[in-house]
Amino acid sequence: ASAAVDEEIKALVDTDKVLDTKLNSFRSLYEDLKKKF
Repeated sequence: ASAAVDEEIKALVDTDKVLDTKLNSFRSLYEDLKKKF
């Protein structure tokens, strides 16, 4: 059972990393836009 839980946690962490990356690229886009206006 604990192995399955480990897999779940790893999947969640990976999803988190993907979301972080998306957030960061969105944030830099936003900063770029602010500089232009």
